[in-house]
Amino acid sequence: MAYHHGSKRALLATVASNLRHARQAERFAALRESGAAALDGLWRVLADEVRSGRWAAAHALAVEPDIPTPPDDLPALAAFGSAIGTALEVPTLLPDEVRLASSAFDGFQSALHAGAPEEGVREAYHRLWLALLP
Repeated sequence: MAYHHGSKRALLATVASNLRHARQAERFAALRESGAAALDGLWRVLADEVRSGRWAAAHALAVEPDIPTPPDDLPALAAFGSAIGTALEVPTLLPDEVRLASSAFDGFQSALHAGAPEEGVREAYHRLWLALLP
């Protein structure tokens, strides 16, 4: 299969990109709900990424030194901030707030991956939203 991409590096970069886009799409889909249902749906997506191995795969590819990490996708950050704002009926989250939330999501997923009890991690997830939202 690498011959279609020219090299193993190019193949892995394509896989990483595809995973990144699929994960973004799932998170946006969760935010089609509103209020608490949106937050619950987003939590289910985050937990499912860990259970399915998608989180581990995405992070293994992200730390691979031979695979370039793309710069922030500012339109995607803005769109996700807008989706959160719409779902929760609050002002659009700023790009820095979206980066903060995304980093926290990674931390929650890392904790789940390491075997932390889901109930405690989910409680921290809810506390993030209490701290982040107006």
